[in-house]
Amino acid sequence: RLCPALSEMVAAFAPAVPLDPADERLRLHEAVAGWLQRMARRTPLLVVVDGFGFADGDLLGLIGHLARRLRDVPALVVCVRGATATAHRSTRIPGTLQTLTLAGLDEGATAAMLADVADRPVAPATVALIQELTGGSPLFSVALYRHLLEEGLLPRPGSTSLPAPAALPQTLTDVVAWRIAHL
Repeated sequence: RLCPALSEMVAAFAPAVPLDPADERLRLHEAVAGWLQRMARRTPLLVVVDGFGFADGDLLGLIGHLARRLRDVPALVVCVRGATATAHRSTRIPGTLQTLTLAGLDEGATAAMLADVADRPVAPATVALIQELTGGSPLFSVALYRHLLEEGLLPRPGSTSLPAPAALPQTLTDVVAWRIAHL
């Protein structure tokens, strides 16, 4: 039901019996939990849910379901919400939910990460600008760097001319909205 095109590509798929919405949701939650359990039995598993601050009731329900169902497998589910992360550690001991406050990357770590993304060192002034706007958030830093690159806003070699911070997207949501608008 989530990917109807799969039934066209794999003839062995039989259509799922239609259920009421609550049972459909449970079916999906069980399918995700079962898949993660199978994966975690092969090797310890880390699942990161980014943007958890924007989670709706369906995602919150899924995470709660996973917290209950992944207790007997070596799995860690980390839900990132802005500057904090909520972790559910799945062990043979009943799972717990913990809130962890994580600081952003320092400027040196941001520079190293952006150099990896750019396949070359990024100018210190560019790193400083990105660090100022993102507070070291890895996802926002990479998205903002790509925005600067795609908009032709990175300084030319020998130049230090950068846009004013106020002229740039101020949040990750702003960068994502810009990218979607240009699709």
